[in-house]
Amino acid sequence: MESDNYSNDQKYWDGYWDENRNKKTFFNSLVAFARKRYFAKYFAKFIAKNYDVKNKTVCEIGAGSGLTLAYLREMGALKCVGADYSKEAVDFAKSSNNACDFIQGDAFNLSNIPDKNFDLVYSLGFLEHYGKDDQRKLINEQKRIAKECVFIEVPYDIFMFRWLFAANRKLGRTTTFSDEELFTKKTFEDLGLKGESKLMPGAFFLTIGHFERLSQ
Repeated sequence: MESDNYSNDQKYWDGYWDENRNKKTFFNSLVAFARKRYFAKYFAKFIAKNYDVKNKTVCEIGAGSGLTLAYLREMGALKCVGADYSKEAVDFAKSSNNACDFIQGDAFNLSNIPDKNFDLVYSLGFLEHYGKDDQRKLINEQKRIAKECVFIEVPYDIFMFRWLFAANRKLGRTTTFSDEELFTKKTFEDLGLKGESKLMPGAFFLTIGHFERLSQ
């Protein structure tokens, strides 16, 4: 799989988050509602259940609205920082979340962040938009700035997601939720990761999370 043609398109992501912020389309309004009312809190709980975030420093790559990051802060994380390629996303997150910090940055080159600067670095629904070579580069950069653990959440290879993507393509949607690559535990292994992968029941088994521990 090649990287999606919009993956590194800042204009696309600015438009995506502008639609989410201002609810310009029914689809993005629906996704924003589900993210705010359920998934952001669930992802935070899942991370905290498997990695003790109390008094830890945390960074989310592709932070978007920053909702999950805000919940982790409430759960005791010492410092939470979100990085996103889109200025619209960063402005959106800053406008609704003053307990965390948000910066604009390229996930392939976070040169403004020192090595091992955060205890936990994670991404949600981000890695699947890229081809294998780019995925390895992104993971390596996340591992560089992480001290203890990298967590990755992506769509799981299950018929329900295949049906959703096919339906969206049929309706003419050609970007997010229509062409993502679906992951399995073996997908993570093929990327050279040796950590633990877990299906996420609270996300109706649609997603899989991978914990790559960097220190004992």
